[in-house]
Amino acid sequence: MIGGFGLVLGLGLAVSANVVAEPGAYCARVGTEDTARPLPPALAGRAADTFGLRSAPPEYVARATVWRCEGGRVLACFAGANLPCGKLDGRQALPAVTAWCAGHPGAVVPASVSGHASLWRWGCRGAQAVREGPAWQLDGRGFAVETWKALAH
Repeated sequence: MIGGFGLVLGLGLAVSANVVAEPGAYCARVGTEDTARPLPPALAGRAADTFGLRSAPPEYVARATVWRCEGGRVLACFAGANLPCGKLDGRQALPAVTAWCAGHPGAVVPASVSGHASLWRWGCRGAQAVREGPAWQLDGRGFAVETWKALAH
């Protein structure tokens, strides 16, 4: 069933194959769980409201949205244009960025090199890789605050 999850999986997010039909009841029962799960198609309208995507086809919204539980609430993430829905990579050094800077002194490091899930914005000071500050705010679980929202009711 690649069609249902292909976009999200294609962005590098490991999504649980365990389908939960009623995320609200599930989250109320388990409290907090970091497993990103595919959005049930019946909730595409709620996700569209949450992310301001009312003009997008519901099938697209459902395929590109995952959910998880935090404090008994359902949080959703719309993968959209390279937005990280998985836990962020907070490593202080990335081999790919180090190699990029060696070959591109003084350059800005593109996300295609650092990875879209890096916590940091990266640059090259000469041929040296440098962290230029956080690209995202972290929540208490290691996810980007900017990409996860409570699912609209």
